[in-house]
This record gives sequence, structure tokens and C-alpha cells, in this order.
Amino acid sequence: MEAALKSFQQAYSKGYIAPTRCKLRPDLWVLRDDANGDSRLTFTQIDDKGTVRALVSLLPAEPYEGKPCFALAYAVAEKFRGIGLAQEIVESSIVELHNGLKQQVPQFYIEVVVDKLNTASNRVAAKVISSNPVEITDQFSGDPALQYFRLVGK
Repeated sequence: MEAALKSFQQAYSKGYIAPTRCKLRPDLWVLRDDANGDSRLTFTQIDDKGTVRALVSLLPAEPYEGKPCFALAYAVAEKFRGIGLAQEIVESSIVELHNGLKQQVPQFYIEVVVDKLNTASNRVAAKVISSNPVEITDQFSGDPALQYFRLVGK
């Protein structure tokens, strides 16, 4: 996901992409684009100098318990780590997504898969998504991972 943050930073700096300000959190920006045929939402926090501090990416995933589901991934630029930014942007992105979808999709799940050895990311996912992850093998890397789900909406 760190590569995605760097790629987003480059595209933003060169003017190739133009995210728009979010409605509820004006310090957050969102970009809707196409990722291999799926609509992707990327939420970012960009400082006054144009530096992408953190990024959250949401893609449609397989329904979970009969409800729509979005796979969420996140990254924080190295120099901004350790100050709670990941937790803040993940939570804010979920709130913005819910606000944008609540009329058409009143409830949905968020899924986060984190490498079991990534202590910092697991801490964030446990605080924001769920304190009861399931141990899995990541289908892409083949590594042990933890899978978190959170129901959003009423």
C-alpha cells in the first residue's frame, strides 16, 4: 500500500489527478477512479504544501453476511507515522463513505486484511474495525494475516 501512496503523490504533484474535498471532513480529499474494472475510492489527507500524508483505498469486495462489502487498505507516509494519522483517516474515510452511500446502501461491511506481523496496522484495525479478527492466509501474498470486518450503518 505504501507504493500506492507514493504513486498517488506523484500523480497529484504532476497534476494528473484532481481529488475533491470531502463534505464532512474538509481536510480530507477523495478521488473516484477505475481499478481494473472496479470503481475505487481513494481518500487522502494532503497538507498545505501538497504532501500526501495518508491514504485510504476502498474497493468493492464480495458481499459479507448478505450485505455489500468494501475492502479497505491504508498507508501513512513514513515521516507522518506514529501520530495517530492512520486511525484518524481510516475512521474519517468510513464516515465519508457511509455519508455518501446511506440513501442507496444503508448498511455495508468494511473488510481489512493485515499481515499478521504488521503490528502497527493490526493495532489500527483492532481499534477502528474490530477487536475480533480471524486468522487467515492472505490470498495474494500467501502469508499469515488477520481479517477484520465492521458493519457500518443501522
